[in-house]
Amino acid sequence: RLQQAYPPVVQRRRAPASALPLLKLADLRTVPGFDETTIAALEPFVVFLPKEVRVGPSGIGTENSKVNVNTAPPEVLAASIADIDLQTARRFVEGVRQRTFFASLDVARSRFDGSPALPPNLLSVGSDFFFVKGMVRFGRVESQSEALLYRGASRVELVWQHRY
Repeated sequence: RLQQAYPPVVQRRRAPASALPLLKLADLRTVPGFDETTIAALEPFVVFLPKEVRVGPSGIGTENSKVNVNTAPPEVLAASIADIDLQTARRFVEGVRQRTFFASLDVARSRFDGSPALPPNLLSVGSDFFFVKGMVRFGRVESQSEALLYRGASRVELVWQHRY
């Protein structure tokens, strides 16, 4: 399967950057047009999901993953909702959302200034994926870790973990 997925690598040829999946934000360095400034600006808001997540013996596709209006930062909401600007998203997050979580997109929409359309193909009120960052310090030794978790119907799966 490895040979089928990555023939240039297995055949000891250099694979073009476009043939390799983006696994972490730093991988954008291989994409024309992405410089360090752009990547640094995206860092607080972007995580790459694998095409499929293994859950037990089967896989779950990630192509229909959505942004959770209950947890997304204002910058992500403003980028996802056509009819609002960053200030409107900030008012929603800092005011309304500080006091409540929404059970439906209709309720969330009614709490935005101007009741903008919330595209259900991009937004939801729940999350399947969670990005976790942690740091452990013992004396002078410090270890940092970040992980992507998938919450399925009956259990939580570790998608990937990086330690620094």
